[in-house]
Amino acid sequence: MAGAPMERADVVELGMRTVADFVSRAPGDPADTYALRLTSGTSGSGPVMVVRQFDPVQNARYYADASDIIAAFFGSRSTRLTQAMNMRKSGALRRHMLILDGGDVTPHIDTLLQQFAPDALLGLPSVMVKISSRMPADVRRGVKVIVAGGEHVGAAAQKYFLQQYPHARIDTFYGSSEVGVVAGACPYDPTTIYHPLPNTFIEIDDPDKDGVGDILVTKTIYRDQKVRRYRIGDMGKIIDGPCRCGESVSFEVVGRTGYDYIKLAGAILRREEFDRVALSLGEYISDYRAEAYIAGTVEESKGGIILSVFRKSSVLNTSELEQVRVLFAERLFISTTLTLAQAVLKGYFVPLEVVAVSQPFPKQSKDVTLRLRPS
Repeated sequence: MAGAPMERADVVELGMRTVADFVSRAPGDPADTYALRLTSGTSGSGPVMVVRQFDPVQNARYYADASDIIAAFFGSRSTRLTQAMNMRKSGALRRHMLILDGGDVTPHIDTLLQQFAPDALLGLPSVMVKISSRMPADVRRGVKVIVAGGEHVGAAAQKYFLQQYPHARIDTFYGSSEVGVVAGACPYDPTTIYHPLPNTFIEIDDPDKDGVGDILVTKTIYRDQKVRRYRIGDMGKIIDGPCRCGESVSFEVVGRTGYDYIKLAGAILRREEFDRVALSLGEYISDYRAEAYIAGTVEESKGGIILSVFRKSSVLNTSELEQVRVLFAERLFISTTLTLAQAVLKGYFVPLEVVAVSQPFPKQSKDVTLRLRPS
């Protein structure tokens, strides 16, 4: 498909056209369903407002096999409202939905979750992981389906869900606020492999030797308005050959550009790998934030990482900070064969810096745990 990729600024203009057209047509055809969406702005230079058409029945198919009790843990109020409207327009005539976000994770929520007893969970993986610690074991055993969206589900989160919810299947979808859902998960590998929806075209821009590059999306979002080769803000790669589920086109999402998947000083930093190491150091790390940056001179640049660590029980002391610094660097792989500690010895990276944080990190609509410092 020819033509230069659409960037964030191009979609801002497209969004303005869709809003203007929607206002001029309002109230419009009652048979049409629209969503006025405002993006979070975490994956670009700022938020985007756009009107897009969507099918509530199609959107609700992920939890169609659940009964009438669903808990939604999306951080965005508009996203949670959209899910409530989806339920209202599809499925059973009477359904119950508990709409919560990360800020609702308090000791008082235990009783509420016990009484509500959801059989389906829908939301951001990071928020659902946090909420799970407050959910009684008997309630978790009653959950039949977990639908994750808005964030990449890493191996650590997937393992956690399977342990905490022994009777639940895990499903995911891929998309964004401005373009909607563009792909569904493969039933054989629902947290890794995606298949484009009908009339949606996926490309990888300028792939590296591993086939990883920016994901480009082509899709009609509103009447005759289409995003063409839109750089959605994530990195991914096309998987060669047909899938065992029968789909002919498959791709993998490796994470948000500059956040979940960062190329730096010849290394690749992946949020999933940071999560894995942080989980292995649970006695020291309740939550973390990592910032990658370029150190040194232009002629001899090196990679650098600052790790900020919060522990619920107490603030890390000096000796514990050193322990975390050594163990994290020894366990964190920044390539298939090289750890951060080895990269420091070879002169590719400066030593890891670890900082103790006394207060929990501020909550956002999406928890950004790894980011690249602007140069």
